[in-house]
This record gives sequence, C-alpha cells and structure tokens, in this order.
Amino acid sequence: MTSGSRNFTQVFGDIPLLRTLNVKGFEVAIFSFDSTFRSGLWPFTSNRGQILPTAFNAFNRAQQELADRELVRIVQLHHHPLPVPYKTDDGVKGVLTTMTNGATFADRMQECGAHVILHGHEHFPYSCKISYHPDQNATVVVSAGTASQVGNREISFNYLTITPRVGVALTQYVYRETGFAISRDATRVFDW
Repeated sequence: MTSGSRNFTQVFGDIPLLRTLNVKGFEVAIFSFDSTFRSGLWPFTSNRGQILPTAFNAFNRAQQELADRELVRIVQLHHHPLPVPYKTDDGVKGVLTTMTNGATFADRMQECGAHVILHGHEHFPYSCKISYHPDQNATVVVSAGTASQVGNREISFNYLTITPRVGVALTQYVYRETGFAISRDATRVFDW
C-alpha cells in the first residue's frame, strides 16, 4: 500500500490553506498545512512529514493578501516541525517522526509572523518558543497531548489562552484517577 492511497485529502477532504475569523473583536488567521508524504511505501513513510514547495508558495500568496492586517496567526499541521525533547525511544523513531524540512518550515513561519504552531502526530506534549529571526516576534510551538490514546504515557490535553499583542498562556490538563486536573508543571506563559 502506498501512502498516496492514504493521503490527507482522502481522509479530511479539501481543507483551505487559510481561514480567517473574528474572535472577540480580534481577527484570527488559521493556516492549515498538509504535512503527509504523497509517495513511498507505507508504513515506512507514514511517520515522516514534509511541506511541499507548492504549499509554501500558496502560503506566500495568502500572506500577501493579509500583509496590511493585524491578525493573530495560528498554524496547524500534523507532523512535528521540531524534534520532541526528552522523548525516550530506540534512538531512531524520534528522527523518523520529525518533518524532513521541519526546521525550514518553523523558520519560515516565524519569519512571517506566525504566533503559534500547533501539531500532534505522536501526541507527546511539549511547548517551546522559537526565534530564528531576532527582529521578529518569537513563535510558540505546541505539541498536542492526547485525551483518548490508549497506552500513551500520559493522557492530557492543552488549553491555550491567546491574548493579542501580549502572548499565549498554555495550561495542560492531565488525567488522574479522579479525572482531568491542571498539571502545575506544564502551565506556561509565552510573551511576544
């Protein structure tokens, strides 16, 4: 079976690259990227991700349309643009779950003023702030946990509070015997 028969579009349909909406008086731009491989032998290519040049070109065109607008820019994709820190595995799997051009993708998003990059894939929760370009605001990268994946090391989900022109507060909720509770270790504030 090739990954071409399991691609993103067949599962989710055509998702527009850009959606804008108004949330409490602030404009929000949500950019959705398909990071799945289109060729190769599944399952060997299923963990790898990549953003194609056509997607970067479409993003550049969308950015031009929004150039003069003050927006909160959120980017979402499936695969890891950056390696997951502190993840224990056999030393190979971590390399195979990071996008082949993840650093280029993260660099381009920060350069273009993306405020937040959201991704999942392995559902190993972490968050960080990246700044390849010191003259631009940093970009917050958030990896999703999972609220339902059986066998995961920890059942969790993130709640983000985005304050335009200020930053992002990320609160992680972790499942305990009594239900979901705020994880004191994983509540972080990222200023812009």
